[in-house]
Amino acid sequence: MISGERIEKALMHVDRVSEWTGKVTSYLILLLTAVITYEVVLRYGFNAPTIWAQETSTYIFGAFFMLGGAFVMRHDGHVRVDIIYARLSPRGKAIVDLITFPIFFFLFLGILVTEGTNMAIWSWTIWERTQSPWSPPIYPLKTVIPVAALLLLLQGTARYIRDVLILVKNRRSR
Repeated sequence: MISGERIEKALMHVDRVSEWTGKVTSYLILLLTAVITYEVVLRYGFNAPTIWAQETSTYIFGAFFMLGGAFVMRHDGHVRVDIIYARLSPRGKAIVDLITFPIFFFLFLGILVTEGTNMAIWSWTIWERTQSPWSPPIYPLKTVIPVAALLLLLQGTARYIRDVLILVKNRRSR
């Protein structure tokens, strides 16, 4: 049997990975800001718009949005309908999460990891590119999908285990 201390250590490692990923990912906003600023200056200052800035900014934001998911879950920042949930005790919240996570969270992310991996492998196999005039590679962004889903799945699993511990050990919080 795994000791409580080993479980806590494993959960802390998952938290650290989510924290680190979130902090590294946050710098994508600086890159996104630079790309958009560059485009705005060229478009409106010199009447010379770029062909790549719009698509690049979409890809950067997509990576930012996906890779930030585990960090947001770590800090309990995902949107939910809080009309009832917010009024529940930590134990009540744990019960709701333990019921809903397998149905919605684990099923969805399991499919996203599996299908996202298949999609990324296929994209790398054919060296997939977009259909735009400058035709950048899209396989790196498609790789972000299963990686981000896996990170979110790990953090969700850590949260799920903490919810189980709340019920089993009558803990107060996550």
